[in-house]
Amino acid sequence: MAAIDLYRALWRRRYMIVLLTALITVTAWARSSSEPKVYKASVLVRVQQAISDPTQAGTAIGVSQHLALTYAQIVGAYSIGNRVYRELDGRVPRDEITIEGEPVQNLELLYISATAHDPREAADVANAAPVALRKFVKETGTLRDQIVTINPAGVPGKPISPHPTRVAILALLIGLVLNGAFALLLEFLADRLPDLDELEAALGKPVLATVPKVALQPGNVEELKRAAPSRAPISGQTRADPRVG
Repeated sequence: MAAIDLYRALWRRRYMIVLLTALITVTAWARSSSEPKVYKASVLVRVQQAISDPTQAGTAIGVSQHLALTYAQIVGAYSIGNRVYRELDGRVPRDEITIEGEPVQNLELLYISATAHDPREAADVANAAPVALRKFVKETGTLRDQIVTINPAGVPGKPISPHPTRVAILALLIGLVLNGAFALLLEFLADRLPDLDELEAALGKPVLATVPKVALQPGNVEELKRAAPSRAPISGQTRADPRVG
């Protein structure tokens, strides 16, 4: 099928494509907008080791970078979540405490982030996480490791999800592709004659005339009968002309 044929097939089904795509886009936007909002708050901490010999400073920095990677995994553990829950005195439900760590590449810095449906709860959990992590370090006996808060978390003003506009744009693009393919499938399965130029190209001969499609209703048929000229009935006898003979 040539490109012009694809274009004509899509143009014939344009209303169906537009309506179905609009329906998909509106539905995706509505469902995304109805989802609960999620807020994220982050606190920046520094992981370092206490040293007594200044000549060990370079080695300590390398160790601190490795520790940042390690504590990024530890902070997301369930036990740290329990410590944060106790640190907040149960103000935030335990099943709503979600914490994750992300180390800063090639630095001894670590972002500790918390997500929640309430922005203030997200900030409270994020700020309580370093405190819980310090207590964990102290209880495990690694006294040289230090967790220093550099930048505490503030209350986020905008949610990180959902994104109704982004979802709607994605649904629009997917809907156009799928509905276009569906329209081409319908054209392939449809039992119809091609257009005049397509028919001439297929047969190699010009089209001299076409018969238009006329839809007649019962009322229109009766009007046509009344408008038609009346004719004398045809019979086997002929009527004599009185002027003859």
